[in-house]
Amino acid sequence: MRPSIIKNMFYTTIKLSLVISGLAHGVPNKAPIDLVNIFMGTNNEGASFSRGNQYPAIHVPFGMHAFSPRTSTNRTTSWFYDYDARTFTGVRMTHQPSVWAGDYSALEFMPALHSKGEHLFSYKARTDRYLSSDRSGGKEIGSPFYYRYHLPEANTLMEVTPSDHGALFRISYPTDSSKTPYLILNGKTGRKPFRFEISQAFKDDPYNFHGMVWSQGNSDYTNNAQNMAVFFHVVSNTPIEKVETSEDHSRAAILFKDNSDGTPVLLKLATSYLSEEQAAQNLNSDFKASSENTFVQARHSAKEKWQEYLDKIVIQGGKEADRRTFYSALYRVYAFPKKIHEPYDEATGRYHYRSPFDGRRHEGKMWVGNGFWDTYRGVWPFLTMMHPTLTGEMLDGWVSSYKQGGWTVRWSNPGYWDCMISTHTDIIFADAYLKGIRNWDYHSGFQASLKNALVDSPGGGRGRAGAHRYNFLGYIPWQETGGTSEPVARTLEHATNDFGIAQFAAALGNTNLSRYFKNRA
Repeated sequence: MRPSIIKNMFYTTIKLSLVISGLAHGVPNKAPIDLVNIFMGTNNEGASFSRGNQYPAIHVPFGMHAFSPRTSTNRTTSWFYDYDARTFTGVRMTHQPSVWAGDYSALEFMPALHSKGEHLFSYKARTDRYLSSDRSGGKEIGSPFYYRYHLPEANTLMEVTPSDHGALFRISYPTDSSKTPYLILNGKTGRKPFRFEISQAFKDDPYNFHGMVWSQGNSDYTNNAQNMAVFFHVVSNTPIEKVETSEDHSRAAILFKDNSDGTPVLLKLATSYLSEEQAAQNLNSDFKASSENTFVQARHSAKEKWQEYLDKIVIQGGKEADRRTFYSALYRVYAFPKKIHEPYDEATGRYHYRSPFDGRRHEGKMWVGNGFWDTYRGVWPFLTMMHPTLTGEMLDGWVSSYKQGGWTVRWSNPGYWDCMISTHTDIIFADAYLKGIRNWDYHSGFQASLKNALVDSPGGGRGRAGAHRYNFLGYIPWQETGGTSEPVARTLEHATNDFGIAQFAAALGNTNLSRYFKNRA
């Protein structure tokens, strides 16, 4: 029986069993999207105790960015959100796949009110206390497709809903205030070197501003986040009085003209890894609607994208708390990898992207942000069953890391990051091929796996550490590492991936290679 038939039978059996198991209870259930709790896992305690280590991410499935509230006043920490914190310091555009991995090219947005003579970039202007003191009162509300926070000191309501390449902000400033409403953009969000630029797009158009934010990220390998500057373009429904930058050019203040009629400020944000012109094109692609209900329409569109993914698994019956846990975890599965490809010609469905592996523009699709040691056991087998076509497109992106950088990426952040052990694209490639997924360059994928298994690692997050001993001894000696570099774990993971290559080789008809890697495994 063909693998694709087995896969379809397996998927149908899962779905029917989940539905039928609940029908006996006869209890109507909430929709999956209404069960997701984006705050689950966000009661963080830092590196001292690994509890959750999550942030409430507002994004579309596999979207280019996520948007999250920030509670930390420490500008250099990766733990930028804590559920029990009592401060709110803005909404962050983030790509952080893990607190251990850090972030890159992040941008933060904070509404504020300006009094004459007050410093635009004062701590008070960008910090609102008591984030968590009254959650039951609706001060902070969040779902995968919508977030709102009411700043009591400024009597300002901030809302955000995501798009493929950006987000739409709706900010309701007080109408009875003598202060000037403005928005602070913070471009310095970590220890690494950064670059932040902003300007109004046209002197005769007070409704636009654009800029660029860049940070090196958390890797010392050359082809990494320095290739991934984020260009942004913003269109406002409210005229902009002026744009000012801080002395160190790490922040900008966008001052709006009078809004005493109570009209909320709508800010359409779109980004690009390619250019400011591409960011403007992405904005037109993301936000085609232009009526006064733009925010409602955008929120509805983001919700529909989530329903398309979450509704693939229908669970009826049982306890609502268990279903809530399930769908809250499923929502996390669709956070990474993040797409970085952008529409080149929408009419023909062509895309292009900036590669974090060679820094060049390429045509096609690419995703980033994944640690395969963390995901090969559960996430990727799940994706192969539930989203086989999309999985093939993603695998083609991982094969492109081999073509552009010489090796498949071991931990994408967004390029080669020297973290975790072994090369688990090997077993992911094999698993997908054996399940009948063919819409990717599996021949190059197989060659990439052979290089991972046979050529010693040059370092920098590429290849298998200790392969020069493992390939001849069948294990990595403890003496080789001084007892500090996980010889047992590395041996086991290398063997696991060798097993995957053996199965891959057998499926491709290469009996000799299959026998060799099976013996090694």
